[in-house]
Amino acid sequence: MSMFDLSQSAADALFKWSNVVAIVGAVLAAIGAYGSFWTGNIRDRYSDERISKNEADTASARKTAAVANESAAKASENVAKANERTELLRQSNLEVQRQLEKERLERLRLEASIAPRRLSEQQRWSLVSSLQSAPQPLAAQITLLGDEEAGGYEKAIWGTLNAAKVQVAAEMAGIMSPPPYGVQLTLQKGNPRSAAIKSAFESAHIPITTSYGEIGKLDARILIGLRPLGVAR
Repeated sequence: MSMFDLSQSAADALFKWSNVVAIVGAVLAAIGAYGSFWTGNIRDRYSDERISKNEADTASARKTAAVANESAAKASENVAKANERTELLRQSNLEVQRQLEKERLERLRLEASIAPRRLSEQQRWSLVSSLQSAPQPLAAQITLLGDEEAGGYEKAIWGTLNAAKVQVAAEMAGIMSPPPYGVQLTLQKGNPRSAAIKSAFESAHIPITTSYGEIGKLDARILIGLRPLGVAR
């Protein structure tokens, strides 16, 4: 069939419909282009909003992290300061304890320095044992001053010498100036019994001072003087 086989009326009708279709298509195309442009802008706006929100969230998260880091740094600084204060307090407590211990020892030393002299059981036993092992018989004389503290110490030594079977005589001394201090032994040179008495006192850790002189038939003359200053026994 030839393209000219349509009647004029059919061709006119088809032409009209073709123009209508073309116009409708153009309108639809315009609508589609506008709709695409319009909705594209809307999508871009939402996209921009999402990006802005993400950026805001990221900035907020970074700010929160910065605040958290700052808080952690401050907390670490506070912990360090607290540890420093604790160490200073510990050192202060140690110093207080050292000072208290020093004062306690000084108080004990002072109390011991003014306490009456005594012979301990160990000293008594040592003195008796040493004297009993010495050459026999032993003879000694104890000189008393009349001082109360010295008198108590003299009784302890006298009793220990008696327990060791030493022949002991006693005499009361008059006023002596300057007054003697401590336990003073006067011994006879070359006398083994004198040497044994001296050794017995030393073995018992009884503080003594010794001198040598004429003491007759005695092996030792023992003078119980005043308590030496700062000495406990």
